[in-house]
Amino acid sequence: MIEHKKSGAGGGPNRRRVLATTGLGMGALALLAAPMAAAQESSFGAKRKLVSAVGGEGASWLLPVHVGAADAARMVGWDYQRIVTKATPEDHINAIRQAVTTQPDVLITVDWYQNVATEVKRAQDNGIHVAIFNALNYPDDMASLNVPFAGQNEVASGVAIGKRLARLLLDKGTREGTVLSGNPFPASAVLTDRIKGVAAALDEVNKASGSNFRSDSFVDRSYEEPAASVALYKAKQTELGNVVAHAVVGGEWSIVPLATALKEQGVKPGDVPIGCWDNSDKILNLLKQGVITVVDDQGFYAQGFLSVLAAWAGLERGMAPLRLDTGGGMIELATLDGFNAGYDKVTATAKAYGIS
Repeated sequence: MIEHKKSGAGGGPNRRRVLATTGLGMGALALLAAPMAAAQESSFGAKRKLVSAVGGEGASWLLPVHVGAADAARMVGWDYQRIVTKATPEDHINAIRQAVTTQPDVLITVDWYQNVATEVKRAQDNGIHVAIFNALNYPDDMASLNVPFAGQNEVASGVAIGKRLARLLLDKGTREGTVLSGNPFPASAVLTDRIKGVAAALDEVNKASGSNFRSDSFVDRSYEEPAASVALYKAKQTELGNVVAHAVVGGEWSIVPLATALKEQGVKPGDVPIGCWDNSDKILNLLKQGVITVVDDQGFYAQGFLSVLAAWAGLERGMAPLRLDTGGGMIELATLDGFNAGYDKVTATAKAYGIS
């Protein structure tokens, strides 16, 4: 789950932002909006079978992805099925293999692990059209497979969180110190790009304001040993000496041991600004409690919705594989109610669709 957005998880404003930031222009906007505006005027092609396959059992962030995919499938007249397994590399790969055996026309999945590209190639060899959502952890492996992708620009998300944390620090008179990131998956291109973005943002702020913020990261082992990770966070903060904020690139994996470590060190919610990725239920609850200050909203609904429409555009309109940036939003306590209003619509739709 390197799970990991969406400002108003539903879609209108976020969807328009996605198209604008990718430079697709009004022609593509009309194309992707056509299912909603012209269902009686043109054919959307043959009825097809769409299957999503992901190792993310119990991950709340997948709900809006599935609703988005289901909405898009209904618009173009496709049948939609889901295969969700445990959140392990082996189970994720097995989910893809299981999906292939059902002989779908279209498969959507996540590129979290190195062997995903091999399974995508096998699916393509079986005549299955594949699209990727959420993460491209191995972009070089995927490049030759020409698959569309719907997910956020991770470097840009790091820049956004880094700048927000720096502004919060400057506003309270802090002008130097370390912004720390624990990394549960050091081989992950997604998390590495987030850290790069944070560092770039702090450099930019330093040049503009004369501050002296630094970015540092370490392997927090929160995925393998969450209990031991608490001690690692304490030790790293002691080693650095002046940790003034945290950029939690590991999302739900990392925030739990970090929050525990801070509590045991006597740090009160809000004393240290924390930016976090992955707007899952657990993370949004921590935002509401004041433990987390700002959450990156990577547009989970849009990832499901647009990955399906990108696959449709390739199959039925011959468009080259699209790369759609679903990111760009942030959630803070002041905007949480607005986000939740959109999310409530998604959960109501999920119930109507029988998605849990």
